[in-house]
Amino acid sequence: MTASDAGEFRLAAGARLLALVALAIPVALSADIISLAGLLILALVWMTGLAFRGIRIVPPLLVATFEAIAVGVTLGAAAEYGTPLLGALVVAPLMGGLRAGPRGVLQTIAAESLAIVFTLYRLDQEVSADLAGSLATWLFAGAGFGFIAAFVRARLTEQSASTPYRDARALISQLLELSGDLSQGLDPVSISQRVINEAREEIPFIGAVLYVNGVKGLTPMVDSAEHAGLDTEDRQRLVQLCWDASSPRTSGNEIAFPLRTDAGVVAVVAAGLPSTLLSERVQVDRELERLSQRFRTEALQLDTALLFSLVREEATADERRRLAREVHDGVAQDVASLGYLVDDLEDQATTPEQADVFRRLRGEITKVVAELRRSVFSLRNESGLSGSLGESIGALARHVTTVTGIPVHLSLDEGATRLRTEIESELLRIAQEAMNNAVRHGHPDNIWVHCAVRAPAAHVMVRDDGVGLGALRHDSHGLRIMQERARLVGGALSIGSGDSGGTVVDVRVGDPASPTEGASSGRVAP
Repeated sequence: MTASDAGEFRLAAGARLLALVALAIPVALSADIISLAGLLILALVWMTGLAFRGIRIVPPLLVATFEAIAVGVTLGAAAEYGTPLLGALVVAPLMGGLRAGPRGVLQTIAAESLAIVFTLYRLDQEVSADLAGSLATWLFAGAGFGFIAAFVRARLTEQSASTPYRDARALISQLLELSGDLSQGLDPVSISQRVINEAREEIPFIGAVLYVNGVKGLTPMVDSAEHAGLDTEDRQRLVQLCWDASSPRTSGNEIAFPLRTDAGVVAVVAAGLPSTLLSERVQVDRELERLSQRFRTEALQLDTALLFSLVREEATADERRRLAREVHDGVAQDVASLGYLVDDLEDQATTPEQADVFRRLRGEITKVVAELRRSVFSLRNESGLSGSLGESIGALARHVTTVTGIPVHLSLDEGATRLRTEIESELLRIAQEAMNNAVRHGHPDNIWVHCAVRAPAAHVMVRDDGVGLGALRHDSHGLRIMQERARLVGGALSIGSGDSGGTVVDVRVGDPASPTEGASSGRVAP
């Protein structure tokens, strides 16, 4: 039973109990045995209705209707002995309004009225003016209470349906009001960098990386310098141990301490100790614990910033998926249909010149359809990277090969630790733009893609054997957008000509290993 069902059940039980208490007073004062028997019958009817209320297979309105009939029969049979029980006519319409709205009110009122008339007729009882007036009064009172209950039900249903949106609006409004008071902003990278800089003032470590835990596992948020001490897998184990224990940990010349809030660990800072501090292990351990306590405010700021970033990513992902659906189901289908019309026109051409024009037009339409398909793929793929950067680039390469027929040779070299989501997304977009530019402008026979990831560093290179770089058009924004994407993640982008022609797009984040010379001999995207 849901919370709303439980509340309705309590209300139904309370209304019946209140009615029984209210009816018991005039019955006791009248000292009439028939009225007392009628009161007991009403109590039995309402208890039976409550019992059936818990049976899901019986519709609630059907239970209320049968209650109304039983109440009408009981009151009709006891009518000649007075009117102390007529107040019971209010209960059934009240329950009908709560369960089915105005329809329930009208149905229960009709059931009660017909049951009373039928019982009085079968018992051949005379209906005095006083009795008719009392019956009409209580039936109208029941209708009034029933319609009030129906109104309350409608308002509660409306509020229940809109509660998620009301809550969302209230929370967003509060966030907008509070955003002006957030002196440190909601950028998780800047908050993380500030933590590392301030921690280094206390402990002069050699290098540091701040890890957060997301859907992809432990992911580096920022790094302050070249890794020191343990290799990636060892550092990963140390960070995981620190996270699980929620306390500082050391291993060799590597240290790790958590950033904690009352809700738990938000991030872990891992760094390398200089040789001069290796002998002062006890003092270092105390400093690490002190840093964990000191950065509780920053931990809360970082936790809030990460949550805000997640909300923003979800909102943009939904919008990208919606646009992808609209492009695929709308524009792409319409343009493809134009291609079929052009095919029919080519078949009906009366001169070779007309046929040639239609063939060229068909070729242009085919290019537009291919471009729309690439756009749909980009929008869907950008709405959330489920795989690693290498896996996403591989999927993109296979798509380019399928659509264009140009083989894309892959060379992937990824470590166990993944990059931050925004870095992976920007690098994937740069690789995508580079491959699309090669297809559109370079007309190559082959494309080579190399991706090396050693988080928090990465290197992506796209090379082709096409016609090479041409003059930059004033309306061309692709190269500038790639440069902006690289700057957003602190990367360096270079675009030039290859040794044997074609174009090379090279982007580096951090200081990864140099690309292998044999990148061009990687596997072809199937």
